[in-house]
Amino acid sequence: MNYALDALWWKLTSQPVRDLASLLTAPPLWQSGCELSVRELLGERGFRYLLALDADPAPLTDYLAQRAPFDHRLGIYAEELLAFWFTNAPHTKLHAYNLTVFSDGQTLGAADFVVSLNQQPYHIELACKYYGGDQVQNLRGLNPKDTLTDKAAKLVQQFQLVHTSQGKATLAAQDLPENPLPASIVRGIGFFHKVSML
Repeated sequence: MNYALDALWWKLTSQPVRDLASLLTAPPLWQSGCELSVRELLGERGFRYLLALDADPAPLTDYLAQRAPFDHRLGIYAEELLAFWFTNAPHTKLHAYNLTVFSDGQTLGAADFVVSLNQQPYHIELACKYYGGDQVQNLRGLNPKDTLTDKAAKLVQQFQLVHTSQGKATLAAQDLPENPLPASIVRGIGFFHKVSML
């Protein structure tokens, strides 16, 4: 999508709605192998819903106000925007948000979202990151221990969570759809510093 040329971007005036639209339609920072497409995220009426929400952003701004402050944490803000979308968009249903899976009292992990898009159940993991470096394998976040390669590996690991015996038991205990398809929403930017060509 070319944001400069797309008519939607010229129409949206509410900053939270613009943030939501960007999250839904931006290109992925890296390909996870099971990236959820923009078409699936928006559905048939997604653009119209965003325009209606922009005309009356109170449902979104009220929702965000109840969950603030985000303490300048981009990932938490992005998760809340998606939770709102999955709860309110015409083709979506939010089944679970931050679904924790336990084993013998220990936390194995948490699934970001279990949702249905057009009645198809998904386990969706969100990654919203900004990395910098001189090469892809050296990309790091503001925390030097936060690397793109580690995050990509962790994302693959997270997809297995609901398919473990404990994950399946958690889905069943909460009457959630079994065997949701794994999908990712990976957003962010990779910054590369210029290497001297001497």
